[in-house]
Amino acid sequence: MTVLSRELTHKEIVSAQQHWRSVFARRLHRLTGRWVRGLDREVFRPRYVFKYLTGAAAEMEYRNAKAHNLLVIDEQEQQGELYDCRDGDKPLITDFAERRGVLIVPDDFSWTATTGPDYGDRVCFTYEEWVDDADSSENGRTT
Repeated sequence: MTVLSRELTHKEIVSAQQHWRSVFARRLHRLTGRWVRGLDREVFRPRYVFKYLTGAAAEMEYRNAKAHNLLVIDEQEQQGELYDCRDGDKPLITDFAERRGVLIVPDDFSWTATTGPDYGDRVCFTYEEWVDDADSSENGRTT
């Protein structure tokens, strides 16, 4: 059973967002000189993340991805939670669908997911190593 450990402090939210950007927006920064383009989750574009999953494939990958602790950051409200997932359970990604600009990331920042109603209820998912994998023949999103 997933357990909400605690609410994140404002300082922890800012720190987590900065670290998230350094990992998942590094290609955006390299191409544009900017770390943010609107909301952080706007990075899920073929130009800025080399490979990512959407829809059912993204939801399945989220369910299978490992996490000891999970950070959930609501960009719009500047709120965040820490979930203890050591038992293998994570919150359902649909639990966050009504919130806008939600970033979901394990505390090791090895992968990330996002969802929200203003994003067409679309779930996006990527691994850190997919951000700029120049050796792959694939480019852009996978559904």
